[in-house]
Order: sequence, then C-alpha cells, then structure tokens
Amino acid sequence: MILSVGSVWRSAYEPYAHAGLARQAAFSDKAIRALQIREVANDRAEKERLPRRYALGLTSQHFIHATVYEETERDA
Repeated sequence: MILSVGSVWRSAYEPYAHAGLARQAAFSDKAIRALQIREVANDRAEKERLPRRYALGLTSQHFIHATVYEETERDA
C-alpha cells in the first residue's frame, strides 16, 4: 500500500524505506518495481492486489469504484 501511494506522489523515500520490508513479505523485485511505477504486480494474489487498487483509486482518481469498495469491505 505504501509503495502504491508513494508512486502516485513520485516519492523517492517510500521505495527507499519500504522496499526491504516488501522483500521480507515475499514480494519479488519485479513486483516491487511494478508497484513503484503504478503497474499491476501480477505475481501477487488478487487479495493482495486489492489494497493497491483501492489506494490508486483514492490517491490518483479521487474515486473508489463500488466494486473495489465492496471487495475491500468484504475482505477487511
């Protein structure tokens, strides 16, 4: 989630500070890079991609689609 929001703000700190934590959580370097450039990390399960969809909708589109909201609410 933090890497996703950092990508919208084009922050240099978030990748620096959180990529190591993502690796510890079994994210591949490819997945981490995808998060940093606002692409979908396809090697993650859908449940793990859902927070990214929510974060990008909120920060870059300022809108959460009803289906994303409902999925997030259901999985919370």
